[in-house]
Amino acid sequence: MTLVVRGATLPGLLAVGALALGAAPSAAAGARSGKVTYVTAGAAFLDVGAQDGLTAGARLELVRRRAKVGACEVTGLAAHHATCKSDRASIGDRFSFAPAARTTAPAAVRPKLPDAATIEAQRKLVDAAAPPKVTSPRQRRALGAVWGTRGSVGVRQQAWATLGHDDAAYARTVLNGSARADIGFLPGLSAGGSLRLVADELQPAAARFRPGEPAELYVWEAAVVLDDGRGPLVARVGRFVPRKAPGATLLDGAQAGFRAFGGSLEVGAYGGVIPDLVTLRPSVDRLTTGVTLAFDSPLGKDLLLLPRARVALIATPDFTSMRAETEAQAQLLWGTLVAAGASVKAGLDARTVAPSFDAARVDVDVRPGDWLRVGAGYRYLGPPAQDFDAAEGVPDAPGAHHGDVSATWSTTPWLALGARAGVAGDAEYGELRGYAGPEVRLPQLLGGLGGLGVGYTEELGAFSGRTGYVHADFAPFSVLSMWARAAYLETAGQGDPLREGALFTGLDAPLLPWLSLRARAHTLMALPAFDKSARATPTVLAVDAGAAVSW
Repeated sequence: MTLVVRGATLPGLLAVGALALGAAPSAAAGARSGKVTYVTAGAAFLDVGAQDGLTAGARLELVRRRAKVGACEVTGLAAHHATCKSDRASIGDRFSFAPAARTTAPAAVRPKLPDAATIEAQRKLVDAAAPPKVTSPRQRRALGAVWGTRGSVGVRQQAWATLGHDDAAYARTVLNGSARADIGFLPGLSAGGSLRLVADELQPAAARFRPGEPAELYVWEAAVVLDDGRGPLVARVGRFVPRKAPGATLLDGAQAGFRAFGGSLEVGAYGGVIPDLVTLRPSVDRLTTGVTLAFDSPLGKDLLLLPRARVALIATPDFTSMRAETEAQAQLLWGTLVAAGASVKAGLDARTVAPSFDAARVDVDVRPGDWLRVGAGYRYLGPPAQDFDAAEGVPDAPGAHHGDVSATWSTTPWLALGARAGVAGDAEYGELRGYAGPEVRLPQLLGGLGGLGVGYTEELGAFSGRTGYVHADFAPFSVLSMWARAAYLETAGQGDPLREGALFTGLDAPLLPWLSLRARAHTLMALPAFDKSARATPTVLAVDAGAAVSW
């Protein structure tokens, strides 16, 4: 993983590092920037605050992939953190702002907030205000069709071909759509959903491997939601993934919750049936119910802890099979210095009272400054005592572990050095697999338009081998970025040596705030093996292009 800051100078990097460590910011009058570190349904958490020059009420323009996605109004300030009101923000969105003039006061004075009675009186005054007049039925229908509605529509065209061994080719057209509209009977009442339509077109040679099927419709969400971002009640009914329920699957049912302490604490319950998780068709094979607990609130200066927990029961309709499971996760954000997360999942077979430890993970990312970033992670996946989704004839994995670590050091604006390593193993075979390798990037090799990177990975243990690549990126315009990667892969798994070459290319073009284009292409070809053995691995060609419109 490599982190590069374009156009930065060494003094600038040192200044950013000082900010991350809590030092006083520079008094320079130029514009400053920040990013979104966490989002909720109606708010975003920012990595800058009052000591960085941000002021309450400031209106920030959020930018994603160089395209504006909406405004965000600052509603709360800490020394180096802030919250703003937005329902369009995503983690990683960036913004710039003009810092307020610094004074000699030792600390920013928080304005006195109005009491609860004053806030309630103001809310009633706003709710009672007369709506804007509509002069004709045609205007009324037009406003009703678009007012309070947001969504996106995208189309993707994919094509694959294999050459040299049972030549085959097929194409796939994918339509994605999502929308949400305010209903208006109650504050925060809305209806929305998202779906995908997939249609395949097979060549005769490919039909043997992939029988032709009619177009498939996948409905990811179709729900009515009550959530105004401030009220004590939240609810949804229809098809959805339960809110703030770690590890929960798609559900056809209902969920209700209660919020307290200004929305920081939320307790909820849900219930319904789980659809077929492959086809997403409605199913009554599994029933489920559960309760959730979530806490979203800063605990102190520059410190934010976000815990989540879920306890659920899953059963067949006749209750001959029944399993209880629980999952908890937490995310810790400490300024720009540390971002950490962890989760754990366990279950209990209600018939045999046999407990199981199903999964666990830990992730830590440390950034003392833009010049250094270190990350580490661990994953454990074990079989539950009773797996409702197990495929017939496929044995359970008895337990697998995976750990990895990575680091990036940006020595200068034109040079970044990185390294990564990892190890994995499972209890069934007792074999370990590991990998390690360096990466070198020259982010300003093409001036401000792009750069070049090279990397190498050595794989050890079972399926030993090696991989080398050269990566180039090029962004001649603010609305166009391109990249390409050429790679060499070599493996000797189970005594069968294999060498391959690959070329990957990509293009991203956020042409307008509401229109973006994306394209990907790659080819993978077999190279002669070291032992001169003939390979049946075909040459694979693939193309994926699409466009998306959002509003």
